[in-house]
Amino acid sequence: MRVATGVAFAVLLAVVAAYAALIGAADWRSDEYFILATYRAYGWPYLLTRVIHWSPRPFSETLFFLYGLGVAALGRPAIGALLGALWVGLAAGLLASGRWREPGRGARLLLALGVFAAILAGHEIAGVFFWPAGAVAYLPTLAGMALAVFVVLDGRAGGEAVLAGALTLAAVSSEAGAIFAVAFAGLRLGARATLGPRGPRALPWLALPLLVGAAVLLLLARGRAGTFEGIGAASPLLHHPMRALGPAVRDLVAEFAVPPAEGRHPGLDLLARVLFVAGVWGCWRPSRRAAPPAAADLFAAVLAPLVTAYGLLVTAYYEFGEVCCDRHATLRQALFVLALAAFAVALHRAVAPPWRLRAVAPLLLAAAAAIPAALDGAALRHDFALMPTAVATRRANWAQGLAPGEAMAFRPPPPMRIVRGFQLPAGSYEAGPDTPWPELGIMRFFGKRAVTVLPPP
Repeated sequence: MRVATGVAFAVLLAVVAAYAALIGAADWRSDEYFILATYRAYGWPYLLTRVIHWSPRPFSETLFFLYGLGVAALGRPAIGALLGALWVGLAAGLLASGRWREPGRGARLLLALGVFAAILAGHEIAGVFFWPAGAVAYLPTLAGMALAVFVVLDGRAGGEAVLAGALTLAAVSSEAGAIFAVAFAGLRLGARATLGPRGPRALPWLALPLLVGAAVLLLLARGRAGTFEGIGAASPLLHHPMRALGPAVRDLVAEFAVPPAEGRHPGLDLLARVLFVAGVWGCWRPSRRAAPPAAADLFAAVLAPLVTAYGLLVTAYYEFGEVCCDRHATLRQALFVLALAAFAVALHRAVAPPWRLRAVAPLLLAAAAAIPAALDGAALRHDFALMPTAVATRRANWAQGLAPGEAMAFRPPPPMRIVRGFQLPAGSYEAGPDTPWPELGIMRFFGKRAVTVLPPP
């Protein structure tokens, strides 16, 4: 058992480290240049305007604003520091509710590492893990979601307050987090009223994320929702949510079976899901000091991530007329992982795993991440090979931007497969009313009047 646990820990740590090592190749996209330049010009009033009218994400928008202040003070993008801190925050969300003074803490650590690896491997992750403007919103969202699920599964004392805080963090980080907070709190209250226990403790604490999540969604409905964002104009689903209900079910099932990414193999992807459930089922160690999670709590922990994933698809059809965007696809895959982990714990509560499964469960958990990571192997090697070029390109762009003069050259990073990157058409641009906003953002951020976009290296 110890050998299996050690091998599994090494494999899972290697999977997470393989993706984390690419943080150094991450770069800005359009949003960082344009939004941070606007924050610098207008300060806190623009932050308030943006939160109320366009992006109702009080926590993540404030974090992004503070990041802009740090960039201005340092004179460099500090991408690694930002992304590294956000990755650690997600790890903390997976670990914080564990019972570290009880037996079984090694299995709990292995489980958190297995969930992290499963969230990273085998699907698109660039917009959440390697894009600073996306990461400040979606990694705190994921951290709040993960903590909410695991504080219920771990059955921690004082968990009601921690659960409310986790759901509120998710709600004020992104609209997806607000959907999750409302879904989780609503399902938990409804399930407790039906399945029990019916104690009054849950209601006061869950009122906070319910109200905060509803307020975020109301601001979204009154602001950004319903605008046209440039894609899916001819779609019959655009701004027609009832029409999207059926296609969203189809897409939910399809994305669960085969994550949308290059070179997927349906059989291997489904095998990885099965191995993950079996691994969590066998690795789970319930607390000896607390009662197991109530059926109502497990119901909410399993179903809320799936309801949220479905809600993301419906709202995408409403807002864009089609499924968009890569970071939403990443969130849905992460939500599937959380739902499967909760399902496996519910299975453990209902049926004790056989001892043979418990003996090999760590290896099953490791295999569940190693299979999709192996499918990503060629893409990982490709990005590692281009990493020095990506770093050199970013430094050259900043040197150009900070140099005196009203014109600069800008070279997009090399096209990468895991990290992706910021791609622009080559050409020369001058600041004006008709200048495309990505190029205009670069000029505004660096205080230039003209930019020549070169081909990528």
